[in-house]
Amino acid sequence: MSFSAMACKPFGLEKYIEYEKGNTTIGASTAKNIALWFIDWRDIDGISSILVYVYYDD
Repeated sequence: MSFSAMACKPFGLEKYIEYEKGNTTIGASTAKNIALWFIDWRDIDGISSILVYVYYDD
């Protein structure tokens, strides 16, 4: 089973991440990268939320 997740914002900008096989956490480094990505877009475009979409393959 493999997992991936996507954080996205309006106008088609997306941030894709992939989980390591057999792992259900993204780790501190990836979490920090997502937070910084969100902060950048919040400051640039004023977004106030994101949608997280998870897709996994059996």
